[in-house]
Amino acid sequence: MLSNLCGKNVQNSSDESFGLAAFKALLDSGYIQAQQIQETKNAFLEVKRNFLYTFQSVDWAKGVLKRLFLNKVQTMKFYPGFPDSLITQQNILDTIYQDLEIEDNFFLDVMNFKKFKTRYFFTRLWYGNAENSPSKISLEDNPLGDRSYYDYISNTVHIDIGLLSPPGFLYFGSIPKYLKFGEYSLLSREMSHAFDASGTFYDGKGGKWEKIWWPTILEEKYDFYVQCLQNQLCCYRILLK
Repeated sequence: MLSNLCGKNVQNSSDESFGLAAFKALLDSGYIQAQQIQETKNAFLEVKRNFLYTFQSVDWAKGVLKRLFLNKVQTMKFYPGFPDSLITQQNILDTIYQDLEIEDNFFLDVMNFKKFKTRYFFTRLWYGNAENSPSKISLEDNPLGDRSYYDYISNTVHIDIGLLSPPGFLYFGSIPKYLKFGEYSLLSREMSHAFDASGTFYDGKGGKWEKIWWPTILEEKYDFYVQCLQNQLCCYRILLK
């Protein structure tokens, strides 16, 4: 059924509406490999370990503040644009899309999918629970997309797997360590949002603080080191031959 969904004439609706179906078809065909996905997750864990090492070594954050930092990084999660059940449960998308009617008429296809999508949304809202795997899948997800962001509430780094695949990224396969660290920039950038001007108001569980975590004197030190980094980066020049 997945191949039918990807092959039908749904035109521009397919980019977002059938992103999961297209991803699953590529996964089943072997074009996208489970090992590649696992290496991407391992990359996140490696960057996470480096964040923990950095926070453990800073001398301006101590006591409760340091524990809050470390807890937020330790509990941080990674979401590649799809739930694990998409891989572990072979026919889960067939179950979800079984009630979708596809015609040979573009207008009807669009209307049918909009009705199906609305019906599925409210079914998840009403019957969704931790034991029901389909209820964890959102049709808004598109692993082949180009979204990357950090979610303050769930303390989760969301990067579509399409951004972490060749030719843009080469996590898959054996490459030198220094090249891997260069590729980790997207992961580390999104993780750093946990401690930006907005992220500092949320703890590791998504709870919002009315005031910034640390006292004013530590806030001033934090701003000082941020400015040091900005000054350093501004000094670099690109020489073109």
